[in-house]
Amino acid sequence: MKTVPQAKPGNFLKAFLRRKLPPEATFLYQSACQATRDFKIRCRAPKLFSRRLLEGRPIWLEIGSGSVKGQNGWTTVDVVPGADIQFNVCCPFPLPDACVDKFYSSHCLEHFHYPDIMRLLRECHRVLTPGGTFSICVPDATIFIIGCSDTERMRKLLGGEDPPLMHSDYLSKYFAYHTAIDYLNYIAYMDTTHRHLFDEANLHAIFRAAGFAEVKRRDFDPALDKEVLRYESLYAIATK
Repeated sequence: MKTVPQAKPGNFLKAFLRRKLPPEATFLYQSACQATRDFKIRCRAPKLFSRRLLEGRPIWLEIGSGSVKGQNGWTTVDVVPGADIQFNVCCPFPLPDACVDKFYSSHCLEHFHYPDIMRLLRECHRVLTPGGTFSICVPDATIFIIGCSDTERMRKLLGGEDPPLMHSDYLSKYFAYHTAIDYLNYIAYMDTTHRHLFDEANLHAIFRAAGFAEVKRRDFDPALDKEVLRYESLYAIATK
């Protein structure tokens, strides 16, 4: 005989409050819950970072990783649960100067406004060891902007047809009509989650403004970068 799964008490309470409370009170309740979660993260993060220091091995941090655990020596850092270290990278790292050997980030910086990008990169520069590197991958806006006035030219730039990813269930909501300007809307806004556009010159200039001594283009690295994002990405490596 099948058993009916019981609702968790916390979920029942949340559903009850959503039904009974006015929208303003619901917003205040959700804000208080988020503030509590943020406080717990801030209290726990320094211990998790310190543990990496005490291990005595090189520290390689992947920031904005999502809900995944690090592999091949990397430690993932993201505000969402599931990363090795749950931490808001817009905040100062609870780390001393010059203790991190490498940073890596893929399709993360475009989700921040420019002032937050600069604060993050300056903080990464602070905690990097001399000669340490930041390997970066971001969407390349130029392939969308150059072709936005000509749909056929756009498709030629992207290899003769729309990349398969553009037709996936995940991205279908970002393309209302599959016209040329739709591709630009996709890379610029991504349903309001994108906040900054990059081309190669802009990306290099931002890293130099953050204090990095050298910034240069790098090739796609199959050990680090996702093949599915290769068609729309530009890659660089910055050295302290």
